[in-house]
Amino acid sequence: MARRKQLVVSSEVKLAKRLRPCHHNKKGHQIKKGEVVLEVRHGMGTKGYCLPCAREMLTAAEETLQGLRADLARFLPA
Repeated sequence: MARRKQLVVSSEVKLAKRLRPCHHNKKGHQIKKGEVVLEVRHGMGTKGYCLPCAREMLTAAEETLQGLRADLARFLPA
């Protein structure tokens, strides 16, 4: 049996080990050492996002998944 594809990319919540920029807003947001960072795998590396940007990303992802569920529900028998 074939493995199922993942819609959600590999990511994890960590504490930053050093000062780093937020990948979404490099000039406006910095992630300080010890702050929460959402690390998302991107190709061979990872990209870090600050908490406010991560929340926006998760909200947008939830809306996208809800839309996909609604689209699928139209084709399922009642």
